Amino acid sequence: MNVTASRYLSVARNALGMDLAWLSEHNGPQQVLQAVDGNAAPFNVAAGDALSWEGSFCTRVLDHRLPAAIPDTRANPVTAGLAVTEQVGIGSYIGSPVRLPDGTLYGMLCCISRGPHTELQDHHVRLLEALAGSLGAEMADEAQRRGAPESPHFRIPRAIGGEGLRVVVQPIVELATMCAVGVEALTRFDVAPTRPDVWFAEAAELGLGLLLEMASVRAALALLPELPEPLYLSVNVSPATLSSGELLQALSQVDASRVLVEVTEHSSVADYDTLLAGADVLRRMGARIAVDDAGAGYASFRHILALRPDVIKFDREMVTQLDVDPARRALVGALVSFAAQMGATLVAEGVETPGELDVLAQLGVSCGQGYYLARPGPLPLPEISARPASLRRALATAAHDDEPPLEESVQAVLREVVTRTGLDVSYLTVWDPERETLEHRIVYDPQELGVRVGVSLPFSDTPCYRCQQAGILWTADVQNDLAGTLLDGTDLRTFVSVPVLGPAGTMAGTLCAVGRRRRYLSDPVLRHVEQLGGRIAELLARAEAARPR
Repeated sequence: MNVTASRYLSVARNALGMDLAWLSEHNGPQQVLQAVDGNAAPFNVAAGDALSWEGSFCTRVLDHRLPAAIPDTRANPVTAGLAVTEQVGIGSYIGSPVRLPDGTLYGMLCCISRGPHTELQDHHVRLLEALAGSLGAEMADEAQRRGAPESPHFRIPRAIGGEGLRVVVQPIVELATMCAVGVEALTRFDVAPTRPDVWFAEAAELGLGLLLEMASVRAALALLPELPEPLYLSVNVSPATLSSGELLQALSQVDASRVLVEVTEHSSVADYDTLLAGADVLRRMGARIAVDDAGAGYASFRHILALRPDVIKFDREMVTQLDVDPARRALVGALVSFAAQMGATLVAEGVETPGELDVLAQLGVSCGQGYYLARPGPLPLPEISARPASLRRALATAAHDDEPPLEESVQAVLREVVTRTGLDVSYLTVWDPERETLEHRIVYDPQELGVRVGVSLPFSDTPCYRCQQAGILWTADVQNDLAGTLLDGTDLRTFVSVPVLGPAGTMAGTLCAVGRRRRYLSDPVLRHVEQLGGRIAELLARAEAARPR
């Protein structure tokens, strides 16, 4: 580009009789001198220098606060008061915007002299405009011929408008069942540079980071209607975007309970109060929070301790060669325990080999994501064919049975309840009509809260009875709404109780879930839990029909 620009600069400077000509590129708050022609020493500038955009003549020419030609800068009241006039030593000036063929502003073609240049007239302005127009077209042609990437301040605004930006999804797989429980939305760009991290870094430098992130989030949220329920959608945002009104507005247009907001920043956060306030609002809307890159450094652990996320993700660095590296196994094992104590789901990213999958499943990691499981792509999701060794053995054993045992089938449903609601424990109670009691029959307690199997209570003393009396399916205020029950005095905050009905519509039991955090459960989530209660009712009916008489 500099060869092309230098030719035009030389023509402009000599035709107009000016001391110096330059081509500047508008780059957010700055303009960068990409090429210079003439003796630049008296002006104390050189190619590559960055000058203030707001303080320049150029921005004022573009918005018509200044004419394109200023024969005597010290006689003009506006330019006489600008700091750049004295700093650079501009006695006279003429400038014209350089635009690409699609109308996008690249920068300015300018000529300056040390002293006044009273001969500058309108026809000089028209000449410079013609040169600037031709230069913009030739620069675009040259970039296309060379396959060179465009300047970020052209590319990024177009991507924010949706041009060349698309979203693919990668399944997040529950390792106990090898079923997808969610997807992560990943942004892709169709023009160079293709690496998304480069795009987002450049956008942040230009002050456009929030806008590009939100363009990606909106493109991802548009996929929700195509994503089968009860799968959730994970979107990536920086701390600044998490706290923004733009994100709240976008989530208010969808079922936020199906959204996991993943905080991806790797640096420290200056204002955790604002970050926590934003996270609280998102949680009240029903969304869940995840922290990425656990173990990557100080910042990620600060995020975890401050945000108390629902999901903790750790990446390829900790997963690579996990099956042959005892140190990595020990670290991941510690994370499993840490996540359990936090009440968070642990997700391993970057799973790329069968050995890594086997060890992750052995260590008790809840979920995995990576090329070995499924590559990123469009919807619909591919079938997950990978299986850890433990599940392969279990499936081989079960293959001899016509139907899996009742407890195994119910456990799968209880796991789905925990995944869908974001609560800590799910359990099935069975109704004894003779004694009028509810017994904790099957429990899924991944957080080890101590919900015990075999506990039998008079129905009137249970939180399920209280919910039925009040005509509610759930509460996020256990201590007030369920005072006097077995939950009173515990640290539990949210409780769900859905009746499980027998074939005649009589109560067979209840499907329950509890959590230590207050969680808003939307109507779609509650409908899904009711459907799961119906699934358990079918399992109980089939088990009863198969029981020897």
